[in-house]
Order: sequence, then structure tokens, then C-alpha cells
Amino acid sequence: MTKEERSGGWRDKEISERHRYWYGSNCPMVNFDFLVVEYDHLEPMAIIDYKHYEKGLQPWEPLKDPNFQVLVKVADRLGVPCLIAIYKPKDWWYRVFPLNDAARRFYEYGQDLTEVEYVQSLYRLRGRDGPLSRWIKPNAHVQDPLSDLKMIRRHWNSSARIDRARDEMYG
Repeated sequence: MTKEERSGGWRDKEISERHRYWYGSNCPMVNFDFLVVEYDHLEPMAIIDYKHYEKGLQPWEPLKDPNFQVLVKVADRLGVPCLIAIYKPKDWWYRVFPLNDAARRFYEYGQDLTEVEYVQSLYRLRGRDGPLSRWIKPNAHVQDPLSDLKMIRRHWNSSARIDRARDEMYG
């Protein structure tokens, strides 16, 4: 069963369900949470699937999921990075899982990034420097932006699982 539709009605969950259940197993499709194409001057720069941190994605799941295998093939044909970015809205941190060689040039598997670091990385994907002055306010009180990420890492029962997933993915 698909999740409750959260797109404001512009995406119809009925077609997703109908395709899944009625078109047959020889007609598979990919249905992502929040898939975006980062672009610059009308050229694709990256394909990113954003996932809310509460979804509970385990670091090894994308390695075996046919949906992500298809997405990687699309990105490879375009010659662009393909990644999953787990995010937490209140504190705005990201955990990035690069899925192809192009993405591994920019990110480590399971890399934790503050929002500023993540935005900078999106600019690097475009071969540009990011506008840090917009994001960093002088004398702003900053708590440990990675404290929740550390908790998530404990939830995943240490970084050993991430390391095993990375080893399995990259040989």
C-alpha cells in the first residue's frame, strides 16, 4: 500500500496503486519519495532522492533495492551523480549516500553534513562556490549541528553497519 499522498494533490496515488497492482509484474515502475534533478543552465547536475530521517532508511537498503539500481542506471547514462539525502527539517542536517561513481567523487557513503556543508556541496556539483555569507550569521549561537546525527548513528548500532554497507557496495 502506498503512503498517504503529501504532494498537495498534484500527484495522484491512484495511478501508482493501479500501476503496481493491475499492470502486471512484467511492467515494473519506480516510485520515489521526493526525487529531484539538480540542474544548471538547463543541464542535469545530479539526481537526488530526499528522504525524511524518520523513514528509518538503513544504510544497506539502497544497495539491493531495484528502484535505486534503476535510478543509478539513469544517472550513469546522464553522467551525473546519484544519491540519497536523508534530512531532518527542524535542525536541517543531511546524511548522504552516494549511489554511483559520479556521486562518490563528491560524497562519502553515510557522510554527515550540516545544512551549510550540504548547500556548499550542491554548488560544488555545479562547479561553483556557494554563497556562505547568506547562511552564516556573525555571532550566531550554534549548537552541535550533528548531535542528532550522532544519535541516528547510535540507532543504526554504530558506524560498523555503514562501513559494511560501504564495503559491500564498493568491493
